[in-house]
Amino acid sequence: MMNRKKMEDVFRGIAVLLIGTAGISLASCGKTITYDPSKYVKLGDYSNLEVEISGNYSVDEAMASLIGSNAYIRDDSQTTVQEDSIVNVDYVGSQDGVPFDGGSAQDVTLDVKNNCNAGQTTGYIDGFTSGLVGATVGSTVDCNVTFPENYGVESLNGQTVVFTFTVNYIAKQMNLDEMTDEDIAANYGAQGYNSKADLKAAAEKQVNDTKDSDKRQAVISKMEEICEVTFPKGLLDQRVDDYIKRFKKSYLTDGQKLSDYLSQYGNSTEESFKDDVKTMVKHTLTDEMIFRAVAQKENLTVDETDFKSYLEQMKTSNNLKSDKELYEFFGKDEKAGEEYLRNMYLANKACDQIVKNAKVTETAETE
Repeated sequence: MMNRKKMEDVFRGIAVLLIGTAGISLASCGKTITYDPSKYVKLGDYSNLEVEISGNYSVDEAMASLIGSNAYIRDDSQTTVQEDSIVNVDYVGSQDGVPFDGGSAQDVTLDVKNNCNAGQTTGYIDGFTSGLVGATVGSTVDCNVTFPENYGVESLNGQTVVFTFTVNYIAKQMNLDEMTDEDIAANYGAQGYNSKADLKAAAEKQVNDTKDSDKRQAVISKMEEICEVTFPKGLLDQRVDDYIKRFKKSYLTDGQKLSDYLSQYGNSTEESFKDDVKTMVKHTLTDEMIFRAVAQKENLTVDETDFKSYLEQMKTSNNLKSDKELYEFFGKDEKAGEEYLRNMYLANKACDQIVKNAKVTETAETE
């Protein structure tokens, strides 16, 4: 079978339409099979549905996540570079006394112990930061460093050069309690955070978005449990075949065979690929039919202004410019595509209504 991580990448176009989809359409590109949802879906009692969600909904932890592990502040209590110091430097690399291209930088914060930029993992050449140990703030030190033989720059391959470091200050990692609005503006102003209030508002939005997504998925999963769905004859096979046709059109280039493309992601065969597609499409189609049945039962109608906003969202997520392109992407022709998207709009509306009325219990995330 295909590697699971690669499988998820390949199938990124099979996102459930009720949550929001991009990529390859699941609608029909051939003869459209229409159906009456009430004839194929037996709805369970979805009034005041009870669901449970579990996750990390801590605003403080979301704030910490937003600042990440690479926020550092000057620490004037430290004056000498230690083996595990975080140090801000300027440096110039020279070969035979002449600075070489790409060998100089200013205001760089280094993790001495791990020989990399602070908060990152990609390291410098061996020995780059080791000569800084013992240097004092304000001093200048020369460090001899030898490039690997296969460094990739002919003039530097295997050569010993001198890096001249000026130690600007020793730093320490910031935390939320120590951070001032000025610290936040200086480090995260480019990301739109100019104060702790900005950071908190962004974290709250992130947490609320996560909760909303978890609630929606919990409702969808619960509806799958309490409802019974049978597929109209030929519909599932049609959706599977249509998906595979669109997949080939989107991902195969220059006469590439599907088997060759799949081999890039593991040892999946065309048969197992089709089985995987069928499993995912079956899940998606089940949700589509359930919430279309709810929309029908609740007599939900299309709000044309809201529908236009829905179309704009769908055009953006699918990289399309016009309604006509969007309709033809989701149907065998413009008319079929519009009908399909109107049905999906109503399915989303039905899902929204159930989510709004659902009784949601939050539990602590388990490790």
